[in-house]
Amino acid sequence: MPAGDFKCQEQDSGKLVISFNRNEPQSEFINTTKEYKEEIQKIPHEICGFRFKGIYYESSEPADMAYAFYINPHKPNSLLMVKYIGVGQTIYGVNFYSDKKINPIQKANYKFDIK
Repeated sequence: MPAGDFKCQEQDSGKLVISFNRNEPQSEFINTTKEYKEEIQKIPHEICGFRFKGIYYESSEPADMAYAFYINPHKPNSLLMVKYIGVGQTIYGVNFYSDKKINPIQKANYKFDIK
């Protein structure tokens, strides 16, 4: 993804509107954190300086897919996404997005320890 293409905005409803690439349509993620109170205890609350923001769902994804989003107040417009099949069960993917070329997660060698 070219630097500058990523943009993340939170709406008053708590929904996140994300543009991963200015040439593609925006994605909307619905905050479903309240539905995962028990599962949240099993996942990391901090990853390489990024703090847990919430669990989100994208309507175009299967119902058992959910995203744990992490933000860092010192890195505005950056987002760490952990995609789960069943929150706290199986990690499907981990992605870092930013409007900068630097990826602080890339060489961190973070080990996910699902409880």
